[in-house]
Amino acid sequence: MEVRSVGNHGPYYGMLSYSYEVADEYYSGEWMTPSFSKRSDVNEFSEKQMPKGTKVMVKYDPRHPERSVLEVDIAITDPAAPITLGISSPPLIAEF
Repeated sequence: MEVRSVGNHGPYYGMLSYSYEVADEYYSGEWMTPSFSKRSDVNEFSEKQMPKGTKVMVKYDPRHPERSVLEVDIAITDPAAPITLGISSPPLIAEF
């Protein structure tokens, strides 16, 4: 996960790149974490909420498979966290 910032001093957010395959074609997308005031908070969030092996779901538009969203179920461990809503499609389950 790459940590980025909007300005020189934050806010900071993590950017996770992902790829998926539909009908023998490869596509990619990006998922952003919530934003934080400190860079270290992004890393802490990632380590706590999305440790290696976390299950994620890629949802894509069957008519336009290049359009996708990555769903990370962080609400299980943090009920206050926002949940990403996806495009209706057959889900692809992945692990990172």
